[in-house]
Amino acid sequence: MNFNWFIAKKIIFQRTLFKGYSKPILIIGISAIAIGITSMLIALGTGTGLQKKISEKISMFNGQVLVTDMQNLKSHQTLKSIENSAKITYDLNKLKSVNHVQNIGYIGGLAVKGGTFEGIIFKGIDSTYNKKFNYFIKNPTEKKSLKTNEIWISKNLSRKFGVGIDDFLQIYFYSEDILFPKRRTLKITSLFETDFSDYDKNFIIGHIEVIRSILNWNKSQVGGLEIFFDSNSNLEKKTEEIYNSIEDFLSVRSVNEQFSEIYSWINLFNYNISLIIIIMIFVGGINMITSLLALIIEQTNMIATVRILGSSIKSVQKIFLIQGAYLITIGLFFGNVIGLSFLIFQDFTGIISLNPETYYVKKVPVYINFFSVLLINLITFFSCMLFLLIPTYVITKMSPIKSISLNK
Repeated sequence: MNFNWFIAKKIIFQRTLFKGYSKPILIIGISAIAIGITSMLIALGTGTGLQKKISEKISMFNGQVLVTDMQNLKSHQTLKSIENSAKITYDLNKLKSVNHVQNIGYIGGLAVKGGTFEGIIFKGIDSTYNKKFNYFIKNPTEKKSLKTNEIWISKNLSRKFGVGIDDFLQIYFYSEDILFPKRRTLKITSLFETDFSDYDKNFIIGHIEVIRSILNWNKSQVGGLEIFFDSNSNLEKKTEEIYNSIEDFLSVRSVNEQFSEIYSWINLFNYNISLIIIIMIFVGGINMITSLLALIIEQTNMIATVRILGSSIKSVQKIFLIQGAYLITIGLFFGNVIGLSFLIFQDFTGIISLNPETYYVKKVPVYINFFSVLLINLITFFSCMLFLLIPTYVITKMSPIKSISLNK
C-alpha cells in the first residue's frame, strides 16, 4: 500500500482526526462545504426551474415561433391575413424539427356583461390548436375543443364580469364594413389561468371563424401560424430553418424575439447562479484552508516523525491533501443530501410560493439535472483541493528536529 495513503487512512479511520483541539474548526470547515453545496444546488435547481417553467408557459400560449404577415409586426391584431395557409402548413410539417402547427388570428374587441365592460384581445383558434394549452384550463371537462359560438376566458375576467361556465358574454368587434361594431354573443365553456397578467386580463380564446366572419375572410385565410417544437433547444437555429423554408413576405419570429424583455430577465438568473456558485466555492475553500492549517499544527509531531524516517516534503503534503479530500467529501455528501432533499420536497409539495404578478408562477418550480449536480460537485471538490495547496506550503518551512523539540 502507498505510504501516504497508509498514514492518512490511519489518521482518518482510527478517528484521531476529530479528537484534538482542531475538532470544532474541522466541523466548521465541513459545515461550510455542506452549506455551500446546498446553496448551489438550491440556486441551480430553482433558478433553472423558474427559467424552464416561464419559458414553457410562454411557449404553450404562443408557440415557439410565430409566422405572420409583415404588417402585423407592431400590432397584437391581425391587420393582414396569410392567404395560402394550408400550403405553408404543409411545407412546415415536412420539417423534422416541427412538432405541430396551429392556425391563429387576433382581433380587438369590447367584452360586455351588464354594466361591466373591458377591452380584450380575441385570439382565434380552430381544430389545429395545440392541446398543450389545456395545461392552463382550470375546469375539468373531457371536451376541450371549441365550437364557433364558444369561448374560453380567464378566471380573472370571470371574476370581473361575474360569469362562469355556460354563461354568455357579449363581445363587440370593430368592422370597416359598417358604421356600428359587430356583436357576437358567445358561450363560456372553459376557464383558464396562465399567471401572466397581460394574458389573464386581456385575452379571450375563441374560434377563428368568429374573426373570419368579422373581417370577411375565406376558409384559407388565417392571421398567423404558431409553430411548436419538442423543446426550446437550438431555437435560433430552428427559427432560421423555418425562415428559409417559407415565402419572403412573411415574418418569422421566435418567442425570444417576441418577448425579449421577459427572456432577458430570466437569462439574468444564469448570472445570479454563477455568482452564488463562485461565492460559495470561495467561502468553502477559505474554511478548508483554516481546517487544514489546524490539522497541520495539531499533527506537527507526526510530520516531524515521518520526515526523520525519510519521507519527502511532497509525501507529507499528500498525506494532508488526502485528509483534506476526506473532509471535503464529507461536506459534499451532507450538502447533497440536504440540497437535493429540499428540492425534491419543494417539487412535490410546492410549499414555497411566489407572487405570480412578479414571477409568473405561484410556487417555486424545481428542475434537477443530475449532470449539472455532478458537475457542481466536481468543480467544488477540485476547487477546494486547489485551495488546500496553500496551507500545505507551511510544511516546507517546518524543521523536523525543532518540531520534535517543541513537542517534548
